[in-house]
Amino acid sequence: MLSNVYGLSDKRELELREIDQQGELNPEIFYDYVERLERAKDFLDTHVTSDKSGDLKRSLLDYSGLAGGMTNFWANPYEFSGFDAAQAKQYKLHPDFMDKPDYAYMYHQRPYDLNVYSKNIKRDQYPSTRLLGHEMGHTKESLDLLNRTKGYRTSGWRPNFSDAMYKDLQSLRRKPGPYYYGYGFGSDPGETMGYLRGREGELRKGKTLMDDPETAAVFRKYPGAYEEYVRANKVLKEIKGRK
Repeated sequence: MLSNVYGLSDKRELELREIDQQGELNPEIFYDYVERLERAKDFLDTHVTSDKSGDLKRSLLDYSGLAGGMTNFWANPYEFSGFDAAQAKQYKLHPDFMDKPDYAYMYHQRPYDLNVYSKNIKRDQYPSTRLLGHEMGHTKESLDLLNRTKGYRTSGWRPNFSDAMYKDLQSLRRKPGPYYYGYGFGSDPGETMGYLRGREGELRKGKTLMDDPETAAVFRKYPGAYEEYVRANKVLKEIKGRK
């Protein structure tokens, strides 16, 4: 049975993952899948530094979203998120022990530290390719906030969506799929971009939000809206920290 955080278009991914968990994945699929998982593991080995039990890494790999193929995020997490070498060096993923209801959270004052609650990931089978694509965007948003507190002008990453479009995006929170119950989606610009970027991150490599049925339906209703997302996303990715 599909979790509420998945839509019908995600069914094949879940089918393959279930087959893999039963140890019956076709060898022709299995070996490519393992190679993709190794790519994800390399990233996690670099950025998860305080996971003594190994539970955080296991959760993020178990729900990697890679059973059905390479995703936009895992193909190159740094390029997808706009992290340069200096930013990547500072980025850390921490296990959360506070029993917070969030899948993950961070503080604006510490934009390179992400706290992930693996029990919530397991409970909802939340795809880490979506989660990390979302949260690494928040790092850039937080850097922009810190830049503005230092007197630098805002970089204009907020998408110029109409009120009507925001309302339509908000309606997706009530439907099973990647935006289900997404706090702030369709109301807060940062969360809206986070969820859109997260969904783009979990799509197969080379696919865009215009290939995602529910998301594309909203964009098509508002001409120029997808181009505005692309513009805002480009600006967000290019944000650097200022000293």
